[in-house]
Amino acid sequence: MDQFVIQGGTSLAGEVTISGAKNAALPILFAALLADGKSTFTNVPRLRDIVTTEALLSTLGATVNWQGDTLYIDGATVNKTLAPYDLVKQMPSLKKKYLKYNSYKNQTVYDIFNIEKINSSIVNYIYNLETSIFINDSSSFNKIEIPVESQFSTTHAIHVDDYNNDGYKDIIIGGNLYHVKPEVGRYDAQYGLLLLGNKEGFVSTNNNFSGVLFKGQTRELLKLKRNNENILFVLNNNDKLQSFTY
Repeated sequence: MDQFVIQGGTSLAGEVTISGAKNAALPILFAALLADGKSTFTNVPRLRDIVTTEALLSTLGATVNWQGDTLYIDGATVNKTLAPYDLVKQMPSLKKKYLKYNSYKNQTVYDIFNIEKINSSIVNYIYNLETSIFINDSSSFNKIEIPVESQFSTTHAIHVDDYNNDGYKDIIIGGNLYHVKPEVGRYDAQYGLLLLGNKEGFVSTNNNFSGVLFKGQTRELLKLKRNNENILFVLNNNDKLQSFTY
């Protein structure tokens, strides 16, 4: 056990500030999820379990902000009820409950949280996880079908222009995501996809035909016009800048 050994025979004098108790703060912070509006907590110690709780609450959708040793939590923005296991396993109470992945894998939200918390939660539904195009016809958004090649990896950058000058808008998309957990596998099958528009929709082109070949994790596509030449700059995450002319 750590200890302080003081030698010298000189009396100690002065004042020290005692921080809040971590074990008392943890359940109170979670209780903010049940409160209406913003909750304010003062003298909160910035220890590992507190920081993990902050990250867990943020993941669930709560708005969490620090100002000095004061922590503000707004549970009104919570939109999830499933806690990520990577954060759960850092919390001593839940870590003791789920000692192995095997004991966690089949758990539902009803096994992890009590019924009162579930009944007071906001439930959202999502029905489409595809990279999609929606056309605004002034009264509603209509989804149009796009080639399956656009689903080969994640999409993070989109640029629209008439690249072949046929009077129809075309689309170039880029993406990829490398920094994921090993058991998931990185998303790296997106080398830049040109979708040529026509009166019926869009058709995909291969990279040999389009001349587009993005390398890396594309995060932005920017167009610059120079004289009569268009330059498309490809901004890749933590990698070299690329450019294509058309």
